[in-house]
Amino acid sequence: IKRPVRDEDGTIIGIGGLINDVTKQVMLEKQLNSYMDALKVESETDPLTQICNRRSGQHFVDSRKTPGIFCLFDVDKFKVINDTFGHGVGDEVLVEIANIMKKAFRSSDTIMRLGGDEFAVFAAGVDNVTIARLVIDRFFERLGEMQFASLGTHKVTISMGVYFAEADDSFETMYKHADEIMYKRKKERGGNGYDFFEIPDKL
Repeated sequence: IKRPVRDEDGTIIGIGGLINDVTKQVMLEKQLNSYMDALKVESETDPLTQICNRRSGQHFVDSRKTPGIFCLFDVDKFKVINDTFGHGVGDEVLVEIANIMKKAFRSSDTIMRLGGDEFAVFAAGVDNVTIARLVIDRFFERLGEMQFASLGTHKVTISMGVYFAEADDSFETMYKHADEIMYKRKKERGGNGYDFFEIPDKL
């Protein structure tokens, strides 16, 4: 802030000024912004697996404007793993599945843990059976390579329901249809694989 200094005749003989050092304020604002960003990430991330939680995953899926496949799955007989080998081993299995999801799907796909042993993926732009099978088979192939010394000979498998979503389908619609076919797979075929809710009329 600058102001002229005048003598008795009104002639400017100098300038008086005030300097306000905002360095500390800027630093505090940066720290606050960093803290808010960290809180946002924490609120959107599943603490165990470090992928999207249900809240943020649903938001991302509902915000997209493209068709794609919604893949819902859980671990077959996960309760047996927890009861037999302990919850620590169960957590180890969930973390490894999340790590495989990160590697098997694209960075543009939304991967999420919905809770417990239930996970989901939305792969945008995948709108035909041929590509869908390539994407899902790649994931299952990596899952088949999982090894856990603490599980001995126990094999970890999953059951998945796949729904071809239109651009205007809501998360709840996708979840409902994928969940329906996933549990049908479990009931009729014992799990350990995936089925499509409906196969679209596309090559």
